[in-house]
Amino acid sequence: MYDYEISPLEKLGTWKIFNLPPGAKPIPHSLVFKEKLGPDGDVYTHQIRVVAGGHKQVYGVDYNEMFATAAKMPSVRVVLANGAQQDWEMHQVDVKSAYLNAPLEDDIYMIPPKGVLKPGQEGKVCKFLKALYGLKQAGQEWQKTLSAVFVEDLGFQHSGINHSVLFRRTKEEHTIVAVATDDMAITSKRASDVMKFKLELRKHFDIVDGGEL
Repeated sequence: MYDYEISPLEKLGTWKIFNLPPGAKPIPHSLVFKEKLGPDGDVYTHQIRVVAGGHKQVYGVDYNEMFATAAKMPSVRVVLANGAQQDWEMHQVDVKSAYLNAPLEDDIYMIPPKGVLKPGQEGKVCKFLKALYGLKQAGQEWQKTLSAVFVEDLGFQHSGINHSVLFRRTKEEHTIVAVATDDMAITSKRASDVMKFKLELRKHFDIVDGGEL
């Protein structure tokens, strides 16, 4: 179970093994255990996640900003209510391991989890390349990455009222997406436009298609 968590982190290029620079202090990590329940209420599987010890990060050294917007439930309800009133298609998707899609700009080092260091790497640390869960700026970095994909690659615009509500409007298409971290509610006039959006999103992220709401 532990190896199962470390393997995808390394595969996604979350960190690289590095010599700790003079004066730098590595932050710790913790393991978060979770039981996933099946439809009958029984434990379906045990999950484990490596979480960075962001509580040890120092402002001005390990991070400067950490603000990230997220669609509040009233905004999601408005988007869905509008879709229902217009008799639009309404779907939902999740982005897998959302934060790990976001490159990390700051130089942050972490004490390696058990089993990460290979023989000959004793004393080295993990230097983050991606925004691992637990880092103070992880949410902001993910939002910057997602916003760039939506605006620069997919042609969406941010709502002037809520930055986490985005829309794409052309002569034929009108699609609205409310984003709450890694969860997205999608409404559009045509089913073909929803499918088109999902295909576009899959070119950038690994998603779980929640289907029609």
